[in-house]
Formats: sequence, structure tokens, C-alpha cells
Amino acid sequence: MASLASVSRGGQAITATKSYGPVHEHIFAPRVFTELQNAQAIVLPYDGVNPLPPQYCCLKPHYLDVQTSYFDHVASGAL
Repeated sequence: MASLASVSRGGQAITATKSYGPVHEHIFAPRVFTELQNAQAIVLPYDGVNPLPPQYCCLKPHYLDVQTSYFDHVASGAL
């Protein structure tokens, strides 16, 4: 959509225009995806009722102990 306003005085014209258009803003900059470490992801979680905002997610491979947290595995050097 655009609106146009024009004023003419003594042979001179002044014109003003305004345009509207969609603006796409990144939630995460594209570079963030290239800087992810192993076992990290950016996810759009869904709790079964409502979608949740995009966020970082730490993934733990299936072969690591389930009882030990991701951060403990990182500290011990397993990841």
C-alpha cells in the first residue's frame, strides 16, 4: 500500500510517498547456526498445546549415561 500527497504552488510541486512492506527479522542471526558446537541445536519447542519461543537446546547422545547431566559430560570431556 502506498499513499500519495501532492501540493502545487506557483508551478512547483511537492510530493510525499509512504510505502509499507513486510520486514523479516531474524530471531537468531544466520551466523549463530554455523557457530553451534557438537550436541547443540536451536529448536522451536512445542509442549503439545502451545508453541514455545525458539531457544538453544543441548543434546546428549544416546550412548552417554542417562543419569549424568549434559553439563557434567561436558565438564568431564565426554562431549
